[in-house]
Amino acid sequence: MNHLIERYLSDPPKERITFLRLEVPCDAECLQATEFADVLKIAGVQESLEAITYLKMLIEEKANELVREVRARLNDESVELEKVAYSIYWSRKEGNKFVLGSALTYGNLVLSSGSFERNYELLKKIEAILKDENVRSLCDEIDVLTESLWTHFDKNVRRVLNEAEDRNRELHG
Repeated sequence: MNHLIERYLSDPPKERITFLRLEVPCDAECLQATEFADVLKIAGVQESLEAITYLKMLIEEKANELVREVRARLNDESVELEKVAYSIYWSRKEGNKFVLGSALTYGNLVLSSGSFERNYELLKKIEAILKDENVRSLCDEIDVLTESLWTHFDKNVRRVLNEAEDRNRELHG
């Protein structure tokens, strides 16, 4: 079991959540489908992973709120709102640029295709959304929740597993 714990802690399984594709540590449900499922049998692990599930739900709600904010500002545009919200979140975070031409793209996502004028108008709306204080605050909340999730994993899940390793060593010499 100690070897399994060491492997788990050195490279914990991760999953991507929401349309934002945020990388987070596996919760109990996700962990069940990995080679580390036996870690769930260790006392205290399930309880520690419950906080990850809760934080994931909060992140998902904030991501949905971001889509609602985008929808409110692009009410007359026929675009995939999740793609636009994704581009807004990651552009703010990583500073990537939009590409304007016969299509408006962000990375490998096509946000809009058609006339240059239509794409240009959409880009202007997206740039305004990027400056909106409510949207910036919402993106910051998503960042803080994601960081909190990793902090919880590093502090609490690691502690529970390290304590289990120590108990196991004491019992088996």
